[in-house]
Amino acid sequence: MNPIKGEWLLNAGVADYAGQCSGTMWEAAIHGGSQDLFLSASESIAYDVKAIDPWVTIPTPTADFGLDALGEFSWENAVPLPKTAYSGKTVIIGGDDDSSGSEGQLIMYLSENGDADLDNGKIYVLRFQQVSNGTNGVQNVAPNTVYNESSLDFQSSYAVEFVEIVNGSSFTKNEMETACTNVFASQFMRVEDVDYQKGSDANARNVFFAVTGRGPGQGTYNDWGTIYKLVLDPVNPLQGTLKQIVSGNTDTNNMDGNLSALQSPDNICVTENYIYIQEDPNSFSRGHAAQIYQTDLNGNNAAVVLELKTESNLDPSGSTAYSGEFGALIDVSDKLGQPDTFMLNLQPHYWKSDEFASANQPHNQGGQILLLQGLPR
Repeated sequence: MNPIKGEWLLNAGVADYAGQCSGTMWEAAIHGGSQDLFLSASESIAYDVKAIDPWVTIPTPTADFGLDALGEFSWENAVPLPKTAYSGKTVIIGGDDDSSGSEGQLIMYLSENGDADLDNGKIYVLRFQQVSNGTNGVQNVAPNTVYNESSLDFQSSYAVEFVEIVNGSSFTKNEMETACTNVFASQFMRVEDVDYQKGSDANARNVFFAVTGRGPGQGTYNDWGTIYKLVLDPVNPLQGTLKQIVSGNTDTNNMDGNLSALQSPDNICVTENYIYIQEDPNSFSRGHAAQIYQTDLNGNNAAVVLELKTESNLDPSGSTAYSGEFGALIDVSDKLGQPDTFMLNLQPHYWKSDEFASANQPHNQGGQILLLQGLPR
């Protein structure tokens, strides 16, 4: 896998300028339709999901790529489920990386008009149907009540539903916040990355997402971060069960977590047999550099498989303050014909140089993409 060419498909002159966060490749053979698309999520400024043709002959990096039908959120990522998960339907699940207003939502875009309809679907957000009764049991939610993560016990399963945001595609970001509150959407402290289990149609209906938290002393219900497993109904994607399977809140908040080292889980990679959790201690930390954890599909047997070695010599000020993060981890084993092979994005925010900046990309931070071999799938 030797890169031989690179072109700007989107640059700083893009019409719907935004803070691009995570991205997911829509592969026609897997997700539906006849066209591959790179879905790039906009977390700030222009709150949309952009669809970019990766095979375009003549790039138009300043065009407007926004998918208006998906609505305006603080999009961290937008992940399409395989077309075989729900035949004849388009299902995209995304994370709302927000801590204000209605706080973070788990978003679903659903179209019943075929497996590649990105224009005529409806927007939904997750709402609890059950919560903890306070004694490790389960009770139905009270009507017309907004709940958040603190209402869930660790490793307990709860019925959930996705509720429609009527006419959501026409709303601004602020109007969407109000609309989510009006339908009593359940709140998470900054929903980050989303992924689904690989291996079969049934597996693809097991969706996992990371919630990064806000850090200690912020007065919130999630300090250090959590990971959730959402099992969608095999017939109706608007129904399912939700379980918190990893939590760093061992001595704060509900104090029922299982991973005391966890700090700000940002990205997540799910294979057929494992979950990989990538940290971003850029905003708050436990005093260690970013790590990648491996767990089983129930969040058990957590082990550190990689730690970022910070290099203070790359920081003009000489201080890293653990500001490097692990970004996307993508299983490319099948693409390359090499088992247990992944692409890994490194974002050492302290690595700064004017040589990185250009008219296409005015920021001065460096980064790297690595091939990582030997990580079990």
